[in-house]
Amino acid sequence: METGNFVLFQDQSKSVIAWQSFDYPTNIILRNMKAGWRRTRLNTIITSWKSRDDLGTGSERLWRTRHWNGLRGSGVPVMDPNYTINISYIENDDEVTITYVVKDPSIFSILVLNEMGTLEQLTWQGPERGWARFWSAHTDQCDNSAHCGAYGDLFNLSEFECSCLPGYEPQLER
Repeated sequence: METGNFVLFQDQSKSVIAWQSFDYPTNIILRNMKAGWRRTRLNTIITSWKSRDDLGTGSERLWRTRHWNGLRGSGVPVMDPNYTINISYIENDDEVTITYVVKDPSIFSILVLNEMGTLEQLTWQGPERGWARFWSAHTDQCDNSAHCGAYGDLFNLSEFECSCLPGYEPQLER
């Protein structure tokens, strides 16, 4: 399909979908693709690759979030009304999903969850024949568990400060 969704129909009338790639995503969200939980369909969870060179299933997941203020997701840059994409968040009894559309149809842009748990918006640069990062952000500041170290505790979200767990002392000053 023009959306990037590979669809197999049950018969020639194309009225019943037998299988579609949007139901089995990898690490990418394409425009108009719903990612998240739906009561009547499969859960479409975006999962990272193991590494840039290993396309196996990684450990990072993009799940639905209830921390949504209509302008941005937790950890995602503020997107004002003039931003290049519109992200929609739907939360009701039947689904909790996100989807996005690009305001300018001549721009080809994708959202990618990389192996470090960072959500990136990449835009195709035709003349350079490659992807350019438009923005990137952890899906949530607390998703970066390495920030405070193995025995650290994130105690101040607004300042993103760490402390040691009881019985541990810092080895390095940040």
